Amino acid sequence: MDFVEQERMAHGIPSQGKITITVDEYSSNPTQAFTHYNINQSRFQPPHVHMVDPIPYDTPKPAGHTRFVCVSDTHSRTDGIQMPYGDILLHTGDFTELGLPTEVKKFNDWLGTLPYEYKIVIAGNHELTFDKDFIAELVKQDYYRFPSVSKLKPEDFDNVQSLLTNCIYVQDSEVTVKGFQIYGTPWCTIESIPSRCITALYDNCSAQDRKKLRRVVNTAQRITQTNLPSIDSVYTSRCLRQAANIIEDPSHPGHSLFSPLPSGRKSLCLKARTTTLKDSFYPAVIRLLNGPCIH
Repeated sequence: MDFVEQERMAHGIPSQGKITITVDEYSSNPTQAFTHYNINQSRFQPPHVHMVDPIPYDTPKPAGHTRFVCVSDTHSRTDGIQMPYGDILLHTGDFTELGLPTEVKKFNDWLGTLPYEYKIVIAGNHELTFDKDFIAELVKQDYYRFPSVSKLKPEDFDNVQSLLTNCIYVQDSEVTVKGFQIYGTPWCTIESIPSRCITALYDNCSAQDRKKLRRVVNTAQRITQTNLPSIDSVYTSRCLRQAANIIEDPSHPGHSLFSPLPSGRKSLCLKARTTTLKDSFYPAVIRLLNGPCIH
């Protein structure tokens, strides 16, 4: 049965055969779609998408329907979760904290207790060990924030996906279940992970780190065959957008830091004794707003 016809039945609309679905104008450009719809996520509603209210977890399934149960970001905290009834479980990433083998095994054991006919899993950005090149480099750096990761040996993450024996794991691949084609990929748009914390970190990046970030953008452009904003322009636009929100919100803890000079045209530059503080968000964004500062 056609998916659209199922949806029509679900909403009490008489079946009239197949109908045409209008494709979103940003479907071919995920980065542009992210930027466009991220402008106001609190009222996120793409065109041609019918938003529905959640239903109670124990709601019976109508006859002739296939019910998907979609979940993500469980982060090894699955104890006590009351899962809805359904046919296909779709876990779309971040089922661990760091992708440690022990975490993956625990998640796999939990999947084994669930009654779904099909369980499909996609990795997220927290599944660090699922990207062998990245985790190998992270282990070498002995990163202080992830001491448990630093203790890993190559054989621990050589094929960590094989620990997922109670599901269908998809990575840059697709699977067909009950007539539905499902494609899964753990990769994010270029404006997702780098730009989420770019306002706090980019000014403190070394020249070498900035070069690596620019290479990421260049690689993404070659793969997607689209023009992407430079990492520097993303940083500038994100900083200015965040600063504008803080300036307009008197209740924000950082609002008073944007103290205007008597002229009213510029903000008071913040003095900093250390390079780390100087290159943190507030001094950096005030420099962006003001242009060159004279102390």
